[in-house]
Amino acid sequence: MILGNPTKALQIEIDEDKLKKYPPGYLAYWQEITMGVRVLMDMPGHRRHIGTVNLEKHDELYGLAKR
Repeated sequence: MILGNPTKALQIEIDEDKLKKYPPGYLAYWQEITMGVRVLMDMPGHRRHIGTVNLEKHDELYGLAKR
């Protein structure tokens, strides 16, 4: 995989400060700027999101599934 700068391919400006509010790999930023939808920020995430609400929601959901 060759990493690139999406601003060059998509001809858009990225608000880096706003983008940093989202967990890595979360597509919500792009959904908000391209489709105009407001997404939930506390959805269950991946276990690698240590120290975020997403990890807490992941563990909560996993615990409920195990019961």
